[in-house]
Amino acid sequence: MSNAPFSEYIKALGKGQRGARHLTQAEAFDAFSQLLNQSIAP
Repeated sequence: MSNAPFSEYIKALGKGQRGARHLTQAEAFDAFSQLLNQSIAP
């Protein structure tokens, strides 16, 4: 688990149809864990 800032996951996904990439399983797990733990600052 990388414990990267949530903004890094948004950056990977939010580059549009041609520039975006899928999250790895570890990245998806970390992002969802941050979401469930409410550790994401607005």
